[in-house]
Amino acid sequence: MQCGAPRKLAHSRLMGRSGNPNGRPRIPAEVRELARGASAEAVQLFIDTLRDQTLDPEVRMKAADRLLDRAWGKPTTAIEHIEAPPPPPELDDQRLEEAKAIAFALYSAKMLAERKGLVGLEPEVDTSR
Repeated sequence: MQCGAPRKLAHSRLMGRSGNPNGRPRIPAEVRELARGASAEAVQLFIDTLRDQTLDPEVRMKAADRLLDRAWGKPTTAIEHIEAPPPPPELDDQRLEEAKAIAFALYSAKMLAERKGLVGLEPEVDTSR
């Protein structure tokens, strides 16, 4: 295989290439015009289905949903806004030096433990209680 050449996948598509490079096929204009011409009948069917008391309530509810979606658009989905955590407090020079000293002490202790072979040892836990 050459460097930079697309690799074939198990199902005979090339990696990095769309399985549908031209997108969704266009609806022919005459089909679209026929559908638009029947729109009033389709809406009337939704209305008739909604009002037909002999039909299953679930079918009537679906008709109501579709009718409302076409009349008013689909309802928006609420997205919860989560605020970012507050920034850390500002450190004055003295606290910054203290933090550096603590970090250095921890690092030194870790290095010493590694040198003495103490890293990875689990503390003994009294399980007799």
